[in-house]
Amino acid sequence: MIPEHKSCAKVDNNISKTGYRALFLLLSLIKSPKTRDELIELFSKDSILGSDVSKDTLTITINTLKKADCIISRPNRKTNNKYVLKSHPFNIHLTEENVYALHSLREDIITLNDFELLIYLNNLYFKIAHLAPTTELQNLLLYKHPLNGVDYKILNELVIYTNINKHTNISYNS
Repeated sequence: MIPEHKSCAKVDNNISKTGYRALFLLLSLIKSPKTRDELIELFSKDSILGSDVSKDTLTITINTLKKADCIISRPNRKTNNKYVLKSHPFNIHLTEENVYALHSLREDIITLNDFELLIYLNNLYFKIAHLAPTTELQNLLLYKHPLNGVDYKILNELVIYTNINKHTNISYNS
């Protein structure tokens, strides 16, 4: 039986509201651009920040993020009066060299005949392909692999049978 937690009303006693506010703002702007009023409303709904956020506090927090190398555009007509997070230091950037190294790694793994590892690697590459600097390099991560076009459901079943040492007969009609 799981014991019930006590009320979280005093949880904020052990947290830096300034740091929390900065992270909260960063995560909010990562999701989508927001107006000053939208941000203040989000802050007011948060159980830790509550109604402690004024327009001045929001401006100070935005400036703090800018000093931490976040690029946040000022609200204007072009952005529909929203703050837009253009860049932040937590972004991952792949270079052309990184993409070719990843592709080379996948090519080396092919020689191991470990299809499960290759599937995991392909799934990882699928998730990070959007970080590649060009469409050509994205396509290298997405489509230039030996399992391209293979039905993963069938391949997964084959891996399962292999792991339990079952023999499988495959009829291939070409």
